[in-house]
Amino acid sequence: MKRIGYFALLVLGVGCRGGEVTKEEEPVKINKTTPRPFGERKTLAVVDFEDKSGYGQGRIGRAAADVLINYLVEAEQFRMVERSQIDKILKEHALEHSGVTDDATAVKVGRILNVKLIAYGVVTNFGMREEATDVVVYQQKEQIAESSVTVRLIDVETSEILFSRMGDGKATRRVSGSLGLGGRMSYDETLAGNSLRAAIAKFVDKLCSSAYQQ
Repeated sequence: MKRIGYFALLVLGVGCRGGEVTKEEEPVKINKTTPRPFGERKTLAVVDFEDKSGYGQGRIGRAAADVLINYLVEAEQFRMVERSQIDKILKEHALEHSGVTDDATAVKVGRILNVKLIAYGVVTNFGMREEATDVVVYQQKEQIAESSVTVRLIDVETSEILFSRMGDGKATRRVSGSLGLGGRMSYDETLAGNSLRAAIAKFVDKLCSSAYQQ
């Protein structure tokens, strides 16, 4: 009986699991550039992306815009418009639900905001899947987030498209241990954000340079 009890405790101890979030690719970073003097920076507004993914109850489009905004603030190349001001304008013009889904609407919103540039985009694809590995008593589960994002940068005054690019990203959350890994893993917004960052970081540098090539 003592041996059985010891074995049971051993299995319970080994069965404890841990989780981690890792990226499938190299860590995503934008290239460090010399900050542009504030007086020379163009004003830029980023609106929520159109979300065609069907995941996260529509939050993926706003998350994608947040990722782009954070990268652009880090780049120190633009004077960024506060999101609250953009939300207010969209609400006043009954666009808070439909959002910006085409160039003409983007230009209209940009002119109302009195900005030089406006960026908008579409989350064209977002998906999560699980993969499991079982080897005797050892188990591992992976939750994989994959996304495809398209972004456009428009000169509000001329309506010219200065930049248009699509990026793909992937991020993985891995849970491993022995026994006790049954059931599905819960939806992970952090993982979604990692996937979007991996997609958007690929073209931030080019977007910044495109804005000043005129």
